[in-house]
Amino acid sequence: MKKNNGYVMTAKIGYIAASVMTAALGAAFILLPEISITLICRLLGAAAIIFGIIKLSGYFSRDLYRLAFQHDLAFGIMLCTIGIIAAAKPVKVISAAHIAVGIIIIADGVFKLQTAVDSKRFGLGKWWLIAVFAILSFAAGILLVVSPFKAAAAMTVIMGISLLADGLMNFCVAFCAIKAESDKYVDAEFTVSGNKD
Repeated sequence: MKKNNGYVMTAKIGYIAASVMTAALGAAFILLPEISITLICRLLGAAAIIFGIIKLSGYFSRDLYRLAFQHDLAFGIMLCTIGIIAAAKPVKVISAAHIAVGIIIIADGVFKLQTAVDSKRFGLGKWWLIAVFAILSFAAGILLVVSPFKAAAAMTVIMGISLLADGLMNFCVAFCAIKAESDKYVDAEFTVSGNKD
């Protein structure tokens, strides 16, 4: 039990760190819209790889509610794959970078909306907060995919807003939906023996 809880807490800390990193990257894009597109692709690629690895490790941990990481096997593999391509071949993905990021954020928003619904069924009080951030993240992803802005700087700002929303959403999920079993239950070992007359 203790060993398993250690895995869950490690995954939770990693999830929080990756969420903060995503939000910080989004804020940087908002504040520095003139940043090089090639650098953006490399940064996004590195962030996707890191978050993908954390999602995979979270999937194989056994948190109490099984909510935050329930879709993260496929999602983690997808993030790692896209991240490797973006980091290794940034020039080839520049034109489609905003669409790829938008689709990832849309998917993450949809999955987290399901997490919010499941959290409500589990009786978690902050399920609505997850739902709000999931909807905001979903909307930001849609805006990024269909964005009418052609200027690179404007697109970078929209991408920054989307990443910021996604990072805040995942940060909220980490605190509200990832629990180690020791948070709720105490392991006990006992035996039941028959009555002796």
